[in-house]
Amino acid sequence: MRRFDWLKLGGTEGILLLGSTCNTQCTRSDVHCNTKFQLSTSPRSIVLNLFREVQNYEPGKCRIIDGMIFGSEDITVLPNGVALISSGLRYPMIPDHNEGRPGHIYWLDLNEKDPRPKAFSFSSGFDASNFHPHGISYFLEDHDDYSEGAYLFVVNHPFKNSQVEIFEMDFELNMLMHQKTIKDELLHHVNDVVAVAPNSFYGTNDHNCDDTLLLEFFLPIKLSDVVFYNSTTTVIVATGFGFANGINTSPDGKYVYVSDFKTSEIHVLRKNEDFTIEPERIIALNTHPDNIEVDRATGDLWIGCCPELWRLVFGVDVIPSEVLQIKNALSLEPMVTSVYANNGSVLQGTSSAARHGHHLLLGTVIHRTMLCTLE
Repeated sequence: MRRFDWLKLGGTEGILLLGSTCNTQCTRSDVHCNTKFQLSTSPRSIVLNLFREVQNYEPGKCRIIDGMIFGSEDITVLPNGVALISSGLRYPMIPDHNEGRPGHIYWLDLNEKDPRPKAFSFSSGFDASNFHPHGISYFLEDHDDYSEGAYLFVVNHPFKNSQVEIFEMDFELNMLMHQKTIKDELLHHVNDVVAVAPNSFYGTNDHNCDDTLLLEFFLPIKLSDVVFYNSTTTVIVATGFGFANGINTSPDGKYVYVSDFKTSEIHVLRKNEDFTIEPERIIALNTHPDNIEVDRATGDLWIGCCPELWRLVFGVDVIPSEVLQIKNALSLEPMVTSVYANNGSVLQGTSSAARHGHHLLLGTVIHRTMLCTLE
């Protein structure tokens, strides 16, 4: 049984839910459940946007893509315009609309007049029956030739665990060739990854323990972190996040972007030659950012967001959507623009957005997928 007290966060920004008594105890045996709380002194501990009203607007002509009904949690676009999409997420606090069925990785050619999603098959030996993808990232050894050296990194949650799969993409066979599974005690609740080499990546752990997830989310504590895997070992490279969610790098690879879903912030971190990262600045938002896609030509960030977190937290059936574009993210004056918003009547719970040319592809956690033609 849980009993909750309410504490208002100044003004009309929102409300903070504090657990006054809770019988829930962490039952995991590893050290992550015993991590000491790091109290947050930030006034942006958590903002639920309780009194925000979402107005509907679109950046151009938009349509729902047929066949994508179990979510499109993360989307990334290859330089040639082929979008890669993860679908079928199973994760704590998220309803399983896929009814236990395995997830898929789709690809969608945005160069086509009427692009249609195609599901990759998997190489023999990979357990596709327990595949539940989350964040994805690609690494290309040759940006002009995808016949070999085109790798896809996928966060996978089989049996409610967290691990990272590395595949080589074969578009001729329409198949993901499984190369490696990475498991580590520091990859305990992985949300997203960004590949930086054929066998190396940064990853976000969004929370510390499933049994205390609600307390972690609502108390002014920050247990979330960023890790780096260098093909042999995993190390923690950044801490102090409320709920580290999406992660990506700048086009030149010198900076790492991390979205904090809990505190409504984008963290800009400088990447050192030894792959350690250091805080550079924070971009404060008025919405809750999920995955970050970086336009490799312009450096713009495209972010799927949840504008009214309280609806998600309290299980309201209709979850609104929002997409942000951030220009000049590395400057002292980034330009943040809301390019799409919907009250949930058309698209619910946007988690990703990716642009290629005049196309903007919008993904959701467990709802539909939308394609917009930008005006």
